[in-house]
Amino acid sequence: MHEAPRRPRPRLVFVSTFLSGSALPRLGGWRRNLALMLIWEAIWGLGVAAFSSSVLTVLLGRVTAEKGVVGLLGLGSVLAVPFSILSSLYLAGDGPLKRRVVWPHFGIAACWIAYGAALWLGSLTAGQVAAGLLLAFALQAAIGGLVAPLLPNFLDRLFPGRYGSYLGLAQSLHGVTGLLGASAVAWILAAWPFPRNFGLLFLVGGSLLWLSNLPPLLIREPRVAVAHHGEKEPVVIPGDGWLKRTLQLFRRYPRLAGLAGVSALQSVAAVPGFYVPLATVDRFQLPESTAGLFATLGLLTHALCAPAVGRWTDRPGGGATAALSLGPLLAALGGGLALAGGRPGWLFAAHVAYALAGTVAGLGAGVLLIRLVPPGPRPLATVAHSVLVTAASAVATSAAGLLVDRTSFAHLFAAGVTLSLVTAGLVRRLF
Repeated sequence: MHEAPRRPRPRLVFVSTFLSGSALPRLGGWRRNLALMLIWEAIWGLGVAAFSSSVLTVLLGRVTAEKGVVGLLGLGSVLAVPFSILSSLYLAGDGPLKRRVVWPHFGIAACWIAYGAALWLGSLTAGQVAAGLLLAFALQAAIGGLVAPLLPNFLDRLFPGRYGSYLGLAQSLHGVTGLLGASAVAWILAAWPFPRNFGLLFLVGGSLLWLSNLPPLLIREPRVAVAHHGEKEPVVIPGDGWLKRTLQLFRRYPRLAGLAGVSALQSVAAVPGFYVPLATVDRFQLPESTAGLFATLGLLTHALCAPAVGRWTDRPGGGATAALSLGPLLAALGGGLALAGGRPGWLFAAHVAYALAGTVAGLGAGVLLIRLVPPGPRPLATVAHSVLVTAASAVATSAAGLLVDRTSFAHLFAAGVTLSLVTAGLVRRLF
């Protein structure tokens, strides 16, 4: 007699989709790599809650009444641009990427540990507190710029065809552990006096970031043949016309140019969300620990929505495009809720809408970039996209602070709603 075939064990739908043998080629140790990457995301999410925009804007609002100074955080992120360009020139390539991706993250952790120690040990003036924060944030942006061009190819090499699914899973785990971190943020800020509360917060958060970088060093990066499909980029040297080559890339891939332009507009439209926590604390005279609640809401939004959005964007067809167009609509909803903010609850809801907008639009843009550009020119494409988005967001963040100083938060939120609706219309027209 023949035995009846065994029924397969039930598995979670998402896990079976991402971890199925048919979904990924047989690359050695990819399950080990996935576990190590997720451990990295889990611990990083726990620590990075200490440096959320909610915390940083509330700290700056504590030491200065000028919203233009808060907007300087946006200008600090401009440092990512030249370092992204340098990375695409000298670090991107077909060789192993693991160390080039992981090691710079130790530098980010060191910046925040040093700043936290200065706050804890020193008697700093308000100006020194603000200057130190802006410096630490700028250094983080510069170091992050080194990694940005490398990360898409690195993840695509580890998990081919599952870029969006991996990012969704990672952001979900990042959000879950970040919830614990956000709870610690609220407790630390309430339990210690200013500025030592922020000093301790940055010391703990920076130490967790440093520890989180150890597991990914054990990743076994697969040796795969990188197919360039006739698009292998020549070696670039300074003076070889980076801008000219970027324009050539946009002409070769016109939809990439549209994606970069739409993403830049989306980043500008989302800038009012950066000011929601500060507007809430200022308007209703809430304590500093409120920053922990805003961080919790943002991370919870990522945790709940990122896996579904990641799977949605990976599906063939228009999933990624639909996500890209949904992002600005959610940002418009956030601005509308903020305008109606007669009570704190409206502004908390606006913060959730802006967080969801960032998750949806970011994953949609990331998957579209992977699909539009082959691996050879992809680092240059990543940098070109990042330069436009970063520059637009930086200028808009700084200008938004000046606008609030001269008018009000309501004018800022109204401008954000208008631009969000325009961006959503452009996405539908271009894609």
